[in-house]
Amino acid sequence: MDREIKQSATVRQSSSNPQNKPLHHTHQNGTFGERIRAARSIYSNKGSAILPTLLIIMVIAAAGSTYLTMSFTEFKTAYRSQDLLAALNLAEADLEDVILAMKHDTLSSSTPVATGHYYRKEDNVYLGNGRVGTIKTYASILDTTAPILFAEGEITSKYGTVKKQLRVDLSSSGPFANGLTAKDFITWNGNNVYVDSYNSDDGDYVFSIRRDNGTVASMSIVAGAVSPGNGDIYGYVATRAGEPNFGPNGSLTGADTPNGMKIDRSRIAKDFWAELPDASAPSTIGALTLIPASGTIGTPTALSPTYYSVSSFSNNNNDTLVIDGPVVFVVEGDWTSKGEIQITTRGSLELYISGDLDIGGNGTVNMTNIPEKLLVFGTNTVINGQTIKISGNGAIKAAVYAPNANLEMKGGGNQGTFMGAAVANQITMTGNSNFHYDEALKEYSFDTKYRINRWRELIESDERVPLDEPTQMIAHAVSYEESDNYYTTN
Repeated sequence: MDREIKQSATVRQSSSNPQNKPLHHTHQNGTFGERIRAARSIYSNKGSAILPTLLIIMVIAAAGSTYLTMSFTEFKTAYRSQDLLAALNLAEADLEDVILAMKHDTLSSSTPVATGHYYRKEDNVYLGNGRVGTIKTYASILDTTAPILFAEGEITSKYGTVKKQLRVDLSSSGPFANGLTAKDFITWNGNNVYVDSYNSDDGDYVFSIRRDNGTVASMSIVAGAVSPGNGDIYGYVATRAGEPNFGPNGSLTGADTPNGMKIDRSRIAKDFWAELPDASAPSTIGALTLIPASGTIGTPTALSPTYYSVSSFSNNNNDTLVIDGPVVFVVEGDWTSKGEIQITTRGSLELYISGDLDIGGNGTVNMTNIPEKLLVFGTNTVINGQTIKISGNGAIKAAVYAPNANLEMKGGGNQGTFMGAAVANQITMTGNSNFHYDEALKEYSFDTKYRINRWRELIESDERVPLDEPTQMIAHAVSYEESDNYYTTN
């Protein structure tokens, strides 16, 4: 039985391997070699997949690195922009402090570099976020009517140091920037009203030295608030919004107006605004209490004025009051002058009045020929609360500041002329009221206010100034008018 089984097995083996060759290992997927080749193929395919994966990873890493670099650069740029803005703010803030110190006459706390030149520096201004500031300012007030200021703000942070430099040119903010200025209406009646300008620094007015800056200005927005009628303006008209009203024979011209043009519209502005605070009288403690109708008052050699305080004043046709030296009148009530008030070449008069003022007859003779030597201040704080009348045949050289008053200028004969400047609530000119604006009054100021004429950031290398070397700044603190090309000549 066992033999039959073995034989049967042999038969099966012989039939499956008839040549009795050695048997190789077999697998359902092929021979062993085939399996090795298959394995190699598998690993070869895996290597082919890894390579592009690595390339993709490298590209992503490079992109990420670029993005991070760009983000950091943008962050640094933004941070630097904030530093630059902070530096500019430091410079501007310190300029405001300097202007305030000038107003209160406290620049003495700064270091004097030369006469009229001051310098100051402030270190270690901590601004947070690791920022530390330094401020340098330089002020030239050698010309008190046109100060020149420089400032530098410097910021140091973890990303470096940045600086901003500024130059500011100032001028006195006086009330007489225009010839005639009104809060409300300016009206002319008659055909012989004429306005132009001159400069008393060049001498008394004559037609040959006239200028075309006789500005007439109103803060009203109403059309016709400036109504020259048939009058002639050799200068400019400025309103807050309203259109001026010229008659058929009226004119507005200048030196550059084309021939034949009667109304030069390039000389009309509609954005005028002015700050016109109420005027107030000075202290009258110790003042004299009687003003004579005739006689001579004042001390020619006095360094300070003689003060008079009265309730009212009047004089008659034959009276002549001579003012020979600096004098101040403070009048609580009315003033009526039918005689003559004469200011000598050594005299000056400031008149503060809250009531009505009427100057007629021979008027006021200002022998200095300088309108600033006769100043009239209307101190009434009620709109239209006082009336100021200037009339007669004489030429009056004065400056009137009465922002709440009605001002009436009435000319007569051939010499009804006003030279100077005037500010009032309403202004009316009648007859031969020729008006010649004295441009020298632009420099007059009854307080220490300043206005900015020019603000400039010094950006280019050839315009920046050596604020680290204060003594070198004197050469840079010159007006633009003194140099045709300031920045390239320094």
